[in-house]
Amino acid sequence: MSPTPPLPTSVFEKSIQRLYHVTPAHPDTYQHAVHDYLTRTEAAYQRATDIDAALEQVRAKDPKVMSENGNKDARTFTVQREIIANAVYKAQGLAMFPEDIRRAHVEGRIHIHDLDRSPLSAMPNCSLPDFSRLLKNGFVMGNARIEPPRSIGVAATLLTQLIGSISGEQYGGISVHRIDELLAPYAELTLEKNRSLFRTVTDNAEEPARRKTVNDIYDAMQTFEYQINTLTTAAAQTPFTSVSLGLGTSWAAREIQKAILAVRAQGMSGETAIFPKILFFVDTGLNHDPGDPNYDIKLQAMSCSMRRIYPDLISVPRLREIKKGQIVTPMGCRSFLHPWRTTSGDYELVGRNNLGVVSLNLPHLAIKADGDVDTFFDLLDATCAIAFDALKIREEVILSGELSAAPIMYTQGGMGDPTGKTTARDWYTGDNEKRSSISLGYIGIHNAMVMLTGDVHWHSHEQYRILSRRILEHMGDLVGAVQERFHAFVSIYATPSESLCDRFVTLDRDTFGVIEDVNDRDYYENSFHYPSYLPTNPVEKINFEAEYMPLTTGGFMYYVEAPNLQCNPQAFEAIWDEAFDHVGYFGINSPVDTCFICEFEGEFTCDEQGYSCPHCGNRDETAASVTRRLCGYLGSPMKRPVVAGKQKEISSRVKHC
Repeated sequence: MSPTPPLPTSVFEKSIQRLYHVTPAHPDTYQHAVHDYLTRTEAAYQRATDIDAALEQVRAKDPKVMSENGNKDARTFTVQREIIANAVYKAQGLAMFPEDIRRAHVEGRIHIHDLDRSPLSAMPNCSLPDFSRLLKNGFVMGNARIEPPRSIGVAATLLTQLIGSISGEQYGGISVHRIDELLAPYAELTLEKNRSLFRTVTDNAEEPARRKTVNDIYDAMQTFEYQINTLTTAAAQTPFTSVSLGLGTSWAAREIQKAILAVRAQGMSGETAIFPKILFFVDTGLNHDPGDPNYDIKLQAMSCSMRRIYPDLISVPRLREIKKGQIVTPMGCRSFLHPWRTTSGDYELVGRNNLGVVSLNLPHLAIKADGDVDTFFDLLDATCAIAFDALKIREEVILSGELSAAPIMYTQGGMGDPTGKTTARDWYTGDNEKRSSISLGYIGIHNAMVMLTGDVHWHSHEQYRILSRRILEHMGDLVGAVQERFHAFVSIYATPSESLCDRFVTLDRDTFGVIEDVNDRDYYENSFHYPSYLPTNPVEKINFEAEYMPLTTGGFMYYVEAPNLQCNPQAFEAIWDEAFDHVGYFGINSPVDTCFICEFEGEFTCDEQGYSCPHCGNRDETAASVTRRLCGYLGSPMKRPVVAGKQKEISSRVKHC
């Protein structure tokens, strides 16, 4: 047992008072409370690496374990087996870190992400594979040699197989960069086949050939969507997949864009598809304004988003501002790679990945500092040092991996040209130095700022906004100072916080007690976001949050909550255009739920018992479709419940209108 309090004296006494309602003025009861507190704290630390304790949580069906990932249905045998394996891996993985890192994780100062995958294995995190190389050159998968596809249908199916395979070789999200242009050559091959077909029966083959090719493209994209959503990876979940599109101007690329959007808008048997996440690039002179050559597709994209939440908007001008002119597709739901040049001097965007994330609990540091700004920054320095040590351990584990452990990713060319590379270290060092990223994440700017300022409306004061940005600027300075320690590029990352918003606040309430307006809700706010429960409007929210984009370039996302806007597309476009002018990556959460009993379409009611149709009261998950944005990705919380804190955050979101 720790012989001394783990907190500064004043903070420790306040914590004991909040948790036990006693003070040092009552020595006997106070000492009993201190003993209980320290015993409980040490027991939690010991349990964190205890495999039996981890398995007991699974056997007891602890909701925090069973609902940690909203993309997994914990009722199924496959997922239950995965949850058991994850519990063992997490306990053993955490035990591999030095004690200071373990304690920081267990206490909730930091969070080492994906302990169920790393460091016990050498898996990297999310990726932006070079699918063009794989499709163009062919590849070996399992016992089969796959030749380059000669049609859009085969190309789309092979793309699904590649996504599934690479998803089993890593543990994060996977993105397809500019899928419309990637698949356009295979649509052209299909068109040529159809021309040859119709030439046998008519002299005017072009028009029917194009009509049939349009249908073939639609069928291929529908197959792709169904295959992604029915594919189960080695992690017992649908692969976290994103696709970007919108910049292609050829006939084939335009038709692929239109088909992807039409398939998503149609829905899968009336339900909103969760994957892939669709990212729509918008650029001035291309598709932003009426009269632009692809403006018609922007209209289709907005119509789809009004009904299915996706696609999200990627503002090309704003992205270029922070990525040295490059158009980068986010990996997974929000992780952005940095601009990187090969030895030839050319920028390379695909065939790259992220090696992992460790996130900071900013509210924890603010509470431990008792609201003192200077102390907070001292604690931030010390905690970042621990986080960097944890990231370095993760990087070294990945560099020690065997190429044969991830054949599609490495030896077949998913991460780029494999020529001359014999070890995993070759992929990330030498000429490939800084090719990948590794990320320092954070959550809870709002909660930390309330603790530091005492003002829940700190956003209204310029000096407080400056302080909030100073926190991220300081983190950026610390990141810059450690770049030479890493082979990967260390980036600042606005953590999605699907389950972490719950974990951090629960730990802090157990440590410090409940503090009004800081941790008295069941969640911490996501990254730099304006608090979900405070009213504002879309323009103010976008403009406030835009200030943080240059400070968190390793990963960010923006969104606003809106009522159903299908009846007001002009308002939807006005919000998109406002976001286009100020932020790089944006979505409108405008849910359209469906009741299959009374055919109601709109937003379901959410209460402590879950979701229900406001028209007929239907709560049957098999007779309804409810879709919500969990963090960057969507989820189906009626079918696959999320952790309590995330559900509370979702239900607390006010409409920004």
